[in-house]
Amino acid sequence: MPFARIDLIQGKTPEYRAAVADIVYRGVIDILKAPDGDRFVVVGEHTAENLIYDFKFFGFSRSPDCMLIQVTSTVGNERETKFAF
Repeated sequence: MPFARIDLIQGKTPEYRAAVADIVYRGVIDILKAPDGDRFVVVGEHTAENLIYDFKFFGFSRSPDCMLIQVTSTVGNERETKFAF
C-alpha cells in the first residue's frame, strides 16, 4: 500500500490540491506499478514560516510554491523505478 504525503503552502484551491494528488497517484500506479485503486494521499497545508526548505540546494531554483512529496511504498523498490518516479 503506497502512502503519499504532499506538503505545500496554504491557500491553494481544492482543485489545485486535487490535481497534485492525482498526478502523484498516477505516478504511483503507472511507474511504481501499485494496483489501481490503491490510493492513500494526505495533503498538508502550511504557513510559509512552517514549510522550510533551501531555495538553491543542488543548484535548483525553487519558488515559494515549492511542495514536498513523500511516498512510502513496498512496491517499485528497484533503483531504476525509484529514479523514474
